[in-house]
Amino acid sequence: MDDHTTTTPTPAKAPAPKVRRWPRRVGIGLVVTGVVVGGAVWYLGRETTLQMIAERVARSTGGKLTMTGVRGSIYGAMHIDRIVWRTDAQLAIATDIDLQWSPRQLLSRGIEINKLHAADLRMETLKETDEVSTMPASLAAPYKITLDDLRLKKLTFVNKGASTDITNVRMRLYGDKTQWQLRDAAASTPWGQLAANGNIAASRPFKLEANASLSGSQV
Repeated sequence: MDDHTTTTPTPAKAPAPKVRRWPRRVGIGLVVTGVVVGGAVWYLGRETTLQMIAERVARSTGGKLTMTGVRGSIYGAMHIDRIVWRTDAQLAIATDIDLQWSPRQLLSRGIEINKLHAADLRMETLKETDEVSTMPASLAAPYKITLDDLRLKKLTFVNKGASTDITNVRMRLYGDKTQWQLRDAAASTPWGQLAANGNIAASRPFKLEANASLSGSQV
């Protein structure tokens, strides 16, 4: 009789599977990113943010530019009660300005302004200068610019106390690195009803192609 007892060896325990932590970390990262982006979108869309941006732009001009009554959001419709640009030689005042644009198209189609309306623009020469105006080296826009609907109820030029009023100004404007296009321009002038279309190249010699007509007479 065999006194030795046969012992079955205990199988070694399999190592516990490692817990994958990267999905959790990715999820947390996405949540944090969403919160940050959402907060930035909310902050930029506030009216106070638009007013702060307008104030900083004005300060950057050294007092030449002032804006009052800024309302709306940078994401769409904006209104400005009054814009003043003043230098030693020139004064420009625009009132009751409404602007509407599509910022989501910045990455694909550049700046697209759906509407830019103003009640009045007054441009006054304060002092004659001896400086000779020279054409810039280039008129190229850094990216595509589209202005679908520009309207100005009254445009006034003042020089040496004499003023000229042009009313009901409207036009469409397109620009890029190669040219600027003026479309469906119209205005009521002291000499008649003006209509015009034209293109100007963005590089020298700035080739210009335009046609204009003046019909009727103003009483």
